[in-house]
Amino acid sequence: MSYQIYKSNGTPLTIADSVLDNSFYNPTGGGGYDSGGVVLAGQGLGIQMIGRYTTDYAPAVAQTLVQMTENFASSSVPADTNTLQGQLWFNQLSNLAGNLFVKINDSTTGGLVNWQKIVTEDSNNNTTITGTITAANATISGQLSAGTIVGSSLAISGNSSAGSLSVTGASVLSGTLSTGSTTVNGDLSVSGTFSNSGTSNLTNLNVSNLVSFSTPLPITSGGTGTTALSNIVNQVLPAQSGNAGMVLVTDGTNVSWGSAPSTGTIVGTANQITATTTGTTTTIGLTPNITISGNLQSGSVTTTGMTVDTSISFGPNTIGGSPIQYTWGNIGISNSGIELNSFIGASIGVQTTQGMIVFDYNGNITLTSYGASTSTGGTPGNLYGNVIGNASTTSQTNFPTLTTTTQAKTDNSTNASTTGFVHSLIGNLESYTLISTGALTIPSNGVGQAYYCAGTSTGVTLPLLSSVPVGSTIYLANDSTASGFTITGSGADIIDNRNNAGGTNSIAFGNGEDVLLVAGPTNWVCIAGSLPLRANNLLAVTTVDLASNGYMKMSNGFILQWGATGNATAEGAFPAVLFPIAFPNACLNVTATIVNSSQTTTMDQGAQVGPYTTTGVTIYAQAYGGGSYSWPTYAFWTAIGW
Repeated sequence: MSYQIYKSNGTPLTIADSVLDNSFYNPTGGGGYDSGGVVLAGQGLGIQMIGRYTTDYAPAVAQTLVQMTENFASSSVPADTNTLQGQLWFNQLSNLAGNLFVKINDSTTGGLVNWQKIVTEDSNNNTTITGTITAANATISGQLSAGTIVGSSLAISGNSSAGSLSVTGASVLSGTLSTGSTTVNGDLSVSGTFSNSGTSNLTNLNVSNLVSFSTPLPITSGGTGTTALSNIVNQVLPAQSGNAGMVLVTDGTNVSWGSAPSTGTIVGTANQITATTTGTTTTIGLTPNITISGNLQSGSVTTTGMTVDTSISFGPNTIGGSPIQYTWGNIGISNSGIELNSFIGASIGVQTTQGMIVFDYNGNITLTSYGASTSTGGTPGNLYGNVIGNASTTSQTNFPTLTTTTQAKTDNSTNASTTGFVHSLIGNLESYTLISTGALTIPSNGVGQAYYCAGTSTGVTLPLLSSVPVGSTIYLANDSTASGFTITGSGADIIDNRNNAGGTNSIAFGNGEDVLLVAGPTNWVCIAGSLPLRANNLLAVTTVDLASNGYMKMSNGFILQWGATGNATAEGAFPAVLFPIAFPNACLNVTATIVNSSQTTTMDQGAQVGPYTTTGVTIYAQAYGGGSYSWPTYAFWTAIGW
């Protein structure tokens, strides 16, 4: 009788007995290029289905497997009547190149229109498309070559080229793109290199790298409207005709041409700063106790808060309560003192503050201990500090010792870390604790440790999940005298043993089990150990009978049985074998091995497996020609099922 198989859409296919069904096989199909590039005639293409009781079917099976591996490679389109929807076809273009197609419908006519090319990348992640790419959203990370690219949201990070590019939505170009013509009606952000050799129609182009256009990009599209470098400034400035000698001024919103300010006196806010110029000398007057937070510059000698030279004279000699100093280098002026960044000058009075770092005449670097003043003569006074280095000898002495407290390993702040804190986080369990009696409640600073429950231990409570950092670990091992106890989460914390049940507040912890728990964002997770294996019924033996004819049952339903036959005195069936227990669902496999009772190297006997059911099997003894035989003899057997 025939048998039926079904296509993916549920359509039945009937395969007759004793035939090779060619419903999806074209005996004359195929053909293409051999390894030398020679075109060969087709010798058959497609799937041959084997009916029951068919003989000599090995060539059909082998050919079908080879052609499936080749994706039915052929230089011509497979016949519509012998192909299936979803079938692949490798279109050979030569012995070195080709394209992969998939049949998109179940039509029996039409040829190539029923197939769509699958776009692939080469070994360098490059893609070539000769037609048009149209996509609402596309991400291109390799190299792409295409005739036309049309998209509303494109992300191109590889080096690509296209005959034309049309963008209607927000798109990002971070690689290199070369196009013939470009139309942008949305937002195109360019951080790579964009080269456009044709016409451009751009409404919103955001450029952070090089963009090349063969024709000038108008100002309305973000360009300058010119290719001449000398004309670029003229294109973007206000009209210059009739504005000779004028300068650009702003009203806070727009710029325009205006008259240049006259020379003379500059008056600051509320007359706090005045500057009068006479010839080449500028005199600046400051009212008492004025604070300058920025830089006042006129010359080449720069301070932290002010730039001074001999062409500037000062009125009152203090700024913010601190004396103004001239130095060979930089002076930082603030309300708390002066920080010197170079050697102190010859006739200078210097005010220092506690904690400042000062360079003196001799190149010493001094950390001041409290405020002091140097001499006003040609040599520095006592800075009352510790010399911690010398500019000429690079010696470093008397550095202050920095000490701090090692934080708890749960600290998640930005405080400086000691080596002890770092050591506690390098991945090793920090300590090992033996629990020999009673229940254990692990504190929040008890993560990162191993706990060995022995003796009369009765239970474990985990730290409150919100009190420990995500990723904290706890290792537990149960070797107590009790048959087992429970692991409980604090409060309403959940423990997930990965059995797809969502987790519970407490889980059973059997004797001899271990578990590694990790603090997740929302619950504790049993990430390793024998507990999750048992909880998920993986590889757990539930029943075993170690008799000569015995069996072993696993928690996942797997059953292994073994035994030996009775004796056979000649060729034929051994006494019937009954399994120690019946397989509840199916016997999947039986193997048998004959026993060499005579212990001779020339014995030429074997065991063959006959019919088997869920309750037993028939095994046959076989004597082969050319050797000796030993009767009576028996065989070992093994059966697996569920």
